[in-house]
Amino acid sequence: MQTSGIAGSSGESIPDQAHGLASGHVSLRPRFETANRVTTRSAVSPMPEESLTKPLFILVVGLAMVASMPIKAVLERRGYPALVGYLGVGMLLRLVDREWPFLNHASTWALEMLAELGVICILFRVGLESDPRGLLRQMRRALPTWVGNVSLALVSGFVVTFYLLGFGLIPSLFAAVALSATSVGVSVMVWEDAGRMHTALGEELIDVAELDDLSAIILMIMLFAAVPVLQQGGTLVDLVQPVAVACGLVLLKTALLAGSCYLFARYLEKPITEFFSKFTRSPDPVIGVVGIGFVIAALAEFLGLSAAVGALFAGLAFSRDPDAVKMESSFMPLHELFTPFFFIGIGLQIEPDAVISSVGIGAVLLAVAVAGKYFGTLVPARRHHEMQAASLLAVSMIPRAEIGLIVARKGNTLGDWAVPDHLYGGMVFVSAVTCVASAVLLRRMFSRWPDEEAEGE
Repeated sequence: MQTSGIAGSSGESIPDQAHGLASGHVSLRPRFETANRVTTRSAVSPMPEESLTKPLFILVVGLAMVASMPIKAVLERRGYPALVGYLGVGMLLRLVDREWPFLNHASTWALEMLAELGVICILFRVGLESDPRGLLRQMRRALPTWVGNVSLALVSGFVVTFYLLGFGLIPSLFAAVALSATSVGVSVMVWEDAGRMHTALGEELIDVAELDDLSAIILMIMLFAAVPVLQQGGTLVDLVQPVAVACGLVLLKTALLAGSCYLFARYLEKPITEFFSKFTRSPDPVIGVVGIGFVIAALAEFLGLSAAVGALFAGLAFSRDPDAVKMESSFMPLHELFTPFFFIGIGLQIEPDAVISSVGIGAVLLAVAVAGKYFGTLVPARRHHEMQAASLLAVSMIPRAEIGLIVARKGNTLGDWAVPDHLYGGMVFVSAVTCVASAVLLRRMFSRWPDEEAEGE
């Protein structure tokens, strides 16, 4: 085994690449890759910068915005969530780019930013409409559900990848961490569309989902702290210090962000909201409120946490003020504008060649991904809920997207020793199927079960 000097696609040594995530100084957003990078990490022919001019990029964005309206109307009329259509738009863009390359680094960066604004809007709205006291009341139930689904998904993912599929220790760790992370945005969107986000069960889902998101970030950073040591043949004792330091930093930063948001909500939010309402006319006040939400989301990203966590905290900071909550109607056009791009961005990350070449591995990973989250959530949730409500929570935890794809892609760029191409393709397959299937299934479950049945204690 080589112990040093191994380089990833950028030419950096493995410890150098891994250190960025381990220290929390690297953005945790998904990175879109252009179609000519589907199956290889080296010898990539450069994409000419002029391949997507500014007018053409504006045209692509405009067409995506126009297409989102009939897609939403048609799918909702047929009983399907609109996000399935948005995912399809992203996948279509990927297929077109594969045949007629038109996306360069600048355009993919711009699409990435639009997708980031989308998930920020989704979680900011959830936080704004939430009752912080209600979330705290449901935390007692959420904690065992969170521990159950993350633990079972993590352990089963590692066991299947290592023992059944025969991958090495490091690839199996990457797969386990990727499978442990739920995509918060996918399920939340379906719950919002169904009008169930403000129920007690919806509050519990938010608690579980955000704990899941935070634990996924911690696991990811711990993994990247451990990778250089494992690659150099280190022992378990050698892992203790870097992993403990990485974990401690994430917890400290989370506490710092939560404490800052609490102080803002307690002492600054009311005067700022009153200032916006007094000196500006509608809809100008909501622009200031949303702008502060974006600032808090950016601070979370700077701290090495996800912007989604920051956006939720920002929404919660304003949620205790009735005047701020009343601004939600003015915020909805921004929400409707950016939200589709989050799901288009997920679709754009789905690499057709990688999926097709890895269907066998993907099917095995899909089975363990679904079973780990479903039963890991269902069993502890049944202590407090009837089968219908527990099943809703369990299905809501199945989607894998943002953080799972980040982990898989980052490992894939390090080399086959970390995440081989066929394992990466399997993870992409899992993401595509779980996002679409869980969204459709949740929509059907909501239509079949009235509120009182789904809320059964």
